[in-house]
Amino acid sequence: IIQSASSVANSLVYGGKRTKYFQDKIPKPDPNYPTGSFANCTADMITSTKASESKAVSNHPDASMVTISCREIHFRAPLSTIEKGGSPIVVGVLSGAGGKGPIHRDSIRATWARDRKGVYFIVAGPWEDIEKEYNDYRDLIWIDEDEVYEGEESVLPFKTETFLYIMNK
Repeated sequence: IIQSASSVANSLVYGGKRTKYFQDKIPKPDPNYPTGSFANCTADMITSTKASESKAVSNHPDASMVTISCREIHFRAPLSTIEKGGSPIVVGVLSGAGGKGPIHRDSIRATWARDRKGVYFIVAGPWEDIEKEYNDYRDLIWIDEDEVYEGEESVLPFKTETFLYIMNK
């Protein structure tokens, strides 16, 4: 259940009594984003999409976009395959697009995921590096971000949250 900031504030109890003290402390939701998820976004946040970086969603049939931590995450996912389902359990495997990533994915496809539906590999990096594999297997979720794993620029939270967003769609 999603509640607005004001309804949460109205339900807070302090010292056994309902209080409006907290109501003034919680930011008011932006009418453009009723959940208030952008209330703390600023252009100088490391994760924020800068105006110069903002771009339209690709016209690829599997392309979409989600905003996570004030950042526009463009992705491609085989939504028609995902929507068909066929498995009560869905597994997301974080994987690198380059290096040994393709070898590891092939190993998983040949072993424990061989007869299992609902296993998806979440990758980032250049689309050209994974386009053929994406089209051949239809089990990749690609996000249009650099494949970085260290520090505040790490792609891991964006991969994870994009996967959860897609599965909850």
